[in-house]
Amino acid sequence: MYWNTCWGSAKGLITTENGSLESNKMVRDAILQTITAYERNNHDDQLSLFREQPSNIWSNIGSGAAFCELTRSFFASFTDRYLKYYLEREAASTINDYRSIEVFSKKLSEQAEAISHHAFETSKIMQSFAAGWFNNYAKNNIPPTKEIVDFLRVSFGKMREEFRREADEL
Repeated sequence: MYWNTCWGSAKGLITTENGSLESNKMVRDAILQTITAYERNNHDDQLSLFREQPSNIWSNIGSGAAFCELTRSFFASFTDRYLKYYLEREAASTINDYRSIEVFSKKLSEQAEAISHHAFETSKIMQSFAAGWFNNYAKNNIPPTKEIVDFLRVSFGKMREEFRREADEL
């Protein structure tokens, strides 16, 4: 019951009418994973996102540190899911036989820990940006939708640039 309330509260804040169904699913799953991990790691009522008003997660974040942790966790989870999904999809479109696809999927699963670790390390670039943004726009109340959209646009842009930089280094 508690997790249904938590997920229902978070789900109400997520709008994914635009974009691909795959990306929308990855966003929802990454948010659910982030909230679940945060609640599990911070089971003390003082740190719960859902302590007083389950419908108002934003006011329960409380500090820039919690927001940074949630931001990094979300971007790590989303990046992990995104990379795995599109690598498997690309492999399926270029590998012609089922046995080779199975071998590729198995090897990708074996590399999942490295992919997850890389996604988490790459998401470090979000911490200082998230802290500054939170202190400027969200410390005392829910920021306007425009500011949230700008935060996400810049955040995803930072991640995209980090991957481009890494690709250039290869």
